[in-house]
Amino acid sequence: MNEPLYAYCVTNEAHFLARLLKSIRHQQALDALAPPATPPRRLLVTNVPMTELEGEIIAFFKGRIEFCNPIVHDDLVNKDYFCLSKFRNACIAYARAQEEEWLFLCDCDTVLASYDFTPPPSKYGVPNVYWQKSETETIQQSLETIAEKGKAAFSVGNSWFILGRSIIEKFTFNENIYGWGWEDIEFDTRVKAAYFGLSVIDQVVIHVFHPEAHRVRDDYAFSRGKRILETTRTLLQFKLPPTEAHATGYFDIVAPEGSFSFLTFTCSGDGLHSKTGQRGIVSHTEEGSLKITWDDGAVRHYQASGEQFLSVDH
Repeated sequence: MNEPLYAYCVTNEAHFLARLLKSIRHQQALDALAPPATPPRRLLVTNVPMTELEGEIIAFFKGRIEFCNPIVHDDLVNKDYFCLSKFRNACIAYARAQEEEWLFLCDCDTVLASYDFTPPPSKYGVPNVYWQKSETETIQQSLETIAEKGKAAFSVGNSWFILGRSIIEKFTFNENIYGWGWEDIEFDTRVKAAYFGLSVIDQVVIHVFHPEAHRVRDDYAFSRGKRILETTRTLLQFKLPPTEAHATGYFDIVAPEGSFSFLTFTCSGDGLHSKTGQRGIVSHTEEGSLKITWDDGAVRHYQASGEQFLSVDH
């Protein structure tokens, strides 16, 4: 089956539910004008119990609704955070279980301008996305702008990822990233490193306008997520496995001559900084291994083993 499963996510916060409902109504009005040839299949992942969802939402998704708790607790700052990766991984898990050939990940603000789905040849893709410019802009006005400007109307880069079966089976989002930002870029980095090029298909998505105030950025979580992304890139640079467990953003030195894991670590370029203040310069020896020259001049060699890099110096 070439038709994708369109997967949406929404939290129990009132403004997000209102945005989803607004998008649903826009979609229904557009579909009434140009009915899709094949009824689209949609999935909703949410932390709202089915009994508390509005009937209009349940009907739109035809009851295909999965419950997921997207909240994670950070012990370091003793704070709860929203984790979009948990929602998106719930979508992937559902697609795996249902043996879906294609999964099309959507924001809750999504309106599909068409259902002309052409599978990306690389098995990994994104649609063309147009972002509305104001609260008063109508879907018809959006379509007119797209018709007038063509490709120039679309954003450069987006995270409405389209995943083929081979990616659904192999990849998940990094749940160590939470708060606003970075989980999409980190995921994209790992997928591309596995030689899945990103294709842009002709299908058009309209992102319904919402105030920037709804995007609340926490500086701690934002910088933490960025460090995780940097970690993933460092691992790939040295041909090491960029698993979620490795790339958690921190680096914990057990002992310079012992083993370490990517659990409490910051990196800058090829420099690794431990929480104890040590700094090491990484160089690559062969696939799956590292050579680190520490500040005191000591040179140590490490080999990847599960979630750790073990010392191979004797």
